[in-house]
Amino acid sequence: MTATPSNPVIGLLSLSWSKFVMSQPVELSLEQQFSIRSFETQVQQMSREQAQEFLVKLYEQMLMREAMYRYFLKQQWGLEPGSPMQ
Repeated sequence: MTATPSNPVIGLLSLSWSKFVMSQPVELSLEQQFSIRSFETQVQQMSREQAQEFLVKLYEQMLMREAMYRYFLKQQWGLEPGSPMQ
């Protein structure tokens, strides 16, 4: 089941981002590929409870990163009060 964003603009952006990611060939560096394999090994060694706790923390960090990107972009584009472009 897919969660539906409460904000239709965010839903549209998410859909657009998904289409963009699917249509653009993106290659990870060897270092990134190694990091994924290492991460996979670590996760396989976790208990189910540890993995669930880790997944929740990872999701929280992902949302925080998204919020920071949004904030910095708004600042850069002059969309926030007190931003450099106003």
